[in-house]
Amino acid sequence: MPIVIAIIGWIVLVLIYIFVELKHTRRVRAVVALFRDPKRVWGNPIIAWMVRRIGLTESDLATIDLTPLFRDHRKQVIQAAEAAAREQKWHNFSEHDLVVALYQLESGFHTLCDDAHIEYRDLQLISRWWHLEDEKHKEGFLMRFSREKPLGYSSLSGYTPLLDEFAQPAAAVYDTKRSHFHLSAHKQMLKQLQGILTQSGFNNALVVGESGTGKRALIFALTRLIERGIASRGLNVRRVMVLNMERLLAGITNQGQLRDRVGAVFAEAERAGNIALVIENMHEFVQVKNGLSTMSIAEIIIPFIRSQRLQLIALTTPEGLQDVIARDKQLHDSFVVLQIAEPTPEETMVILFDIIDDIERRSEDMVYFSYQSVRALVTLADQYISQGKRPQKVITLIDQLVSWLQTKPVRDGETNIITKSHIEQFLSERFGVAIGEGDKAVRDTLLNLEKLMKEDVVGQGVAITAIANALRRRQAALSSHAHTIGNFLFIGPTGVGKTSVAKALAKHYYKRDGAFIYMNMTEYGGPGAVQQLIGTRDEPSGALSNAVRENPFCLLLLDEIEKSSKEVRDLFLQILDEGRLINPRQDIVDFRHTIIIATSNAGAELIHDTVQGGDQREQFDSAAIKQRIMEHIVHEHLFSPEFLNRFDEVVLFQPLEKTQLHMIARMHLDAAATRILDEHDATVEFADDVIDAVVERGYTPEYGARELQRVIQDMVESVLAKMVLEDKLRKGSHLIMTRAMLAA
Repeated sequence: MPIVIAIIGWIVLVLIYIFVELKHTRRVRAVVALFRDPKRVWGNPIIAWMVRRIGLTESDLATIDLTPLFRDHRKQVIQAAEAAAREQKWHNFSEHDLVVALYQLESGFHTLCDDAHIEYRDLQLISRWWHLEDEKHKEGFLMRFSREKPLGYSSLSGYTPLLDEFAQPAAAVYDTKRSHFHLSAHKQMLKQLQGILTQSGFNNALVVGESGTGKRALIFALTRLIERGIASRGLNVRRVMVLNMERLLAGITNQGQLRDRVGAVFAEAERAGNIALVIENMHEFVQVKNGLSTMSIAEIIIPFIRSQRLQLIALTTPEGLQDVIARDKQLHDSFVVLQIAEPTPEETMVILFDIIDDIERRSEDMVYFSYQSVRALVTLADQYISQGKRPQKVITLIDQLVSWLQTKPVRDGETNIITKSHIEQFLSERFGVAIGEGDKAVRDTLLNLEKLMKEDVVGQGVAITAIANALRRRQAALSSHAHTIGNFLFIGPTGVGKTSVAKALAKHYYKRDGAFIYMNMTEYGGPGAVQQLIGTRDEPSGALSNAVRENPFCLLLLDEIEKSSKEVRDLFLQILDEGRLINPRQDIVDFRHTIIIATSNAGAELIHDTVQGGDQREQFDSAAIKQRIMEHIVHEHLFSPEFLNRFDEVVLFQPLEKTQLHMIARMHLDAAATRILDEHDATVEFADDVIDAVVERGYTPEYGARELQRVIQDMVESVLAKMVLEDKLRKGSHLIMTRAMLAA
């Protein structure tokens, strides 16, 4: 009998070899046939598929005549196609390799690719995309035969009713109809996992990776190999089962119950002899909390997973490994650790190729992704989505994008070809900011920023110009994305408009409500201030990290930064320098789309004294005056040179002139009049002596114009409110308010 089985096996191998050779020979013949009729090249199904992914149309290709190239340089074309296939480690060249060869040898096609921003490496990836789809769709007899379980498999599978109550086959748990991308993305990891599971000694795997990097996908890839009967020796008879720990632990109230139930399940799996158990988030179940007590599951399962008859594949995060599992030496030593890194952008694209193919088929050809759109998905996800890791955050973006596109009108029978501009438009709507084509709006805003901000701010023209110049330099690509949009330190006396300028900048740069975040730094001057801002390992919630994580496209105002602790200012050294924050749990908070403005009264007296003399106000923006004030700040140890150097611009604010104070008062009063008109349909005018009275009462050298708003409420708005209640200010009425009418 064994001899018969061996002979059948050899026959199958020979048939597979012949099948593969015939397939590749047929492909080579198809390429050679195209040389006899160059006009058929662009109509070849494989070449047409690649050309469409590039984003080219029939009209684009109509001007390209391949006859001279195929007639005079046939050998060179074939050699280039063969070289392209060798680079990809394929058995022989095919039509998709011919496209790569044409890019190298046909100038017209090369130019079209350049215009579409497609380079040689891009064509290699598009070729690989087609190759992956081709492999996936080949499910002939020989492939189905290779999936058959080995003889006697059913007798090897032990009876496990209790295990089946608390666990499911991994293929059923992880099958998301996206069943191939794991194989290509985790090829090396898959090889290492099989090596761990088949080695002698402890052969349990601890798969460590950030959420979204593909831990589950790796397990599903393993189950696919086992289903097809092509896993490493000994694994093809394994049943990979995912243990539902929540269900297993439900209702357990003491260590005895825990030991009985968990022990029974693991004992049954051990008796079966062919079980590989998967436990997700292993770190959450090493110690099980029950009210005030803690129960240990580790000491129960260790004897079973060291028995050689049961294997455990545990999934965890780097923090889970460090904080929990590594602290239990006996448990940790029972595993071989397999680290899964975040896929590179190119690896992520390969993952997306299969997912996109699935989406296109399920949409019945209503959506179609060009190669450029796949590349843009990865690039823009990295640039604008800081939460999560590749590939999961890009996969989530694709799902959201397709759902969003389904809300857009499309003509019957028309394919929604997804482009980079679609992705940019979706992200613009999602985040409420200009992205991609919207960048032109940002450029227009920056070119007119002084004019826009002066509509909302009185005075401080020097400061506004300094801010606009700094932002224009940044926008002109003079720095990388690994930075904030801009860092500014506003220095000046109280009540001169520092906060007003910041609000105006947020309004005109981000062009949306909610883009202004205010933090009073006097609240972060004591012990534990850093933890208040960024959280701790046990409590990751922090005021700063939460605010920016939830609203990354914002202007962050750090008011009175000098009153924060030195540790807090040291924290901002990293943020201002790198454009990101890493909290105690190693989570990244992204500040790349944030404008950070710190305000300070440091050196306010010197600024006030500087502008008192004659024409010095007109020279306030001179480098000499600024240098003098900066030296004073450093000399008095108000800020360190390292801290000051992290800002793109230190902006000096000068005291307000009397005419400017009158203009500010007028703006506040006009706002009050507008509210009266909107709410009561009555008009109010204010005489000049009202402005004089408000300024006299509301301005002090110590607080500048800060008190103007409060004085207007006390002297003006309280009088108007009383008149409304007394029905003296009713619909259609008109009032001219004078100083004599003001509250005392």
